[in-house]
Amino acid sequence: MHNHPRSLALTVTLTAALLLTGCGEQSADVGAPAPATPTGTTDPAPTSEPPTSTPTESEAPTTPAEPEETEETDDGSFTIADEPAWTAAGHLVGAYGDVAVVHDGEPGSSEGLLSARSADGSVAWERELAAPEELAGATDLSVVVLPGHHTLRLAWTGTLDGGPTLAAGAVVDPSTGEDVATGALEVPTGYVVSEPVSGDQLWLAHPTDVASVLTIAEDGTMMVDDGADGYDLPVDSLAVMHDLLVDTVDDVVRVFTPDGPVGESVDCYSGGGERPGVGPVPPRSPNRDLIWLGRAVADLGAAEVTCVEPQPDAPDGFSAVDDDGTLAGPVVGDEVLTEDCAWCGLEGVALLRDGELTVGGPEEARPEGFLGDLLLVSTEAGVAAYPLG
Repeated sequence: MHNHPRSLALTVTLTAALLLTGCGEQSADVGAPAPATPTGTTDPAPTSEPPTSTPTESEAPTTPAEPEETEETDDGSFTIADEPAWTAAGHLVGAYGDVAVVHDGEPGSSEGLLSARSADGSVAWERELAAPEELAGATDLSVVVLPGHHTLRLAWTGTLDGGPTLAAGAVVDPSTGEDVATGALEVPTGYVVSEPVSGDQLWLAHPTDVASVLTIAEDGTMMVDDGADGYDLPVDSLAVMHDLLVDTVDDVVRVFTPDGPVGESVDCYSGGGERPGVGPVPPRSPNRDLIWLGRAVADLGAAEVTCVEPQPDAPDGFSAVDDDGTLAGPVVGDEVLTEDCAWCGLEGVALLRDGELTVGGPEEARPEGFLGDLLLVSTEAGVAAYPLG
């Protein structure tokens, strides 16, 4: 992970005016000045609708299994099946409505397979991560899959024979796997696509460790920013997209767009205890509107924030959120997780639904998302879908 200053993360469209409009206040201050180069709108939803074509389902999942029936327990809580309904090789990019998108390939590799699974485990679509025409014959090819918001992103870099280094991007409809927008631009020689910064931004890394931020907007427009004209993004703020920010400065959570803060600010962190960390791409619900912020669920569409009290039986927090606000996280034992044993020490799943905490389900598994009545977890074998009772 790069330890570059967070000032690079949102330098493309958000300016210091966003943070001066009310971080830490308890009431909205709508109407903050727009940034110098706005690219977003006040609506966090995408500016274009994905195609409505119906995908054709292909072969059945590679490792189907007959799920065990789950029953409601005597105390009214719910159970997690002991066996998965299906598994798929790779890691979860995200759940989008009725499908879960899985990437089978090494991060950064120019090879791999992107596929979408329906709740019954069938393959809704799949596509090879082949480089676009702009990079035909290029060397040093690399590709990164970004989860986006309602659509996902693909970003490639490569160097043409005797020519420049190009970056190419695609905005992909997760329901069909088809490109809805594409773009390309020249980048400095030697730079390659690297780790995510947000849902539609990633680092352009260089061997000298000098990095820039590459943005792929909803319409396919691509931008590179080196931070020269940006502002210092507070370490506790989160870039959800290049034009959508969740600010958690001074223990107060609020949604921001380029036009200023949206909705009321809510205090979810001042009760004490260690502040939970949030990665560059936070857990997001299948409808793509809810994100999990460690102690708060932020509804990006309604610009509402709901605080969640820490759970003693889930001290390591949650890592997946459903459309109704249900949370799931791993139960971690005493064994220390290492790169050689990423699944060791995981002893089950903590599921928080309607205020009731259930602990059980698969061991050596980490919850990643929800799909219908399924809990999606990452395991050593790939993505596994466990029915919820």
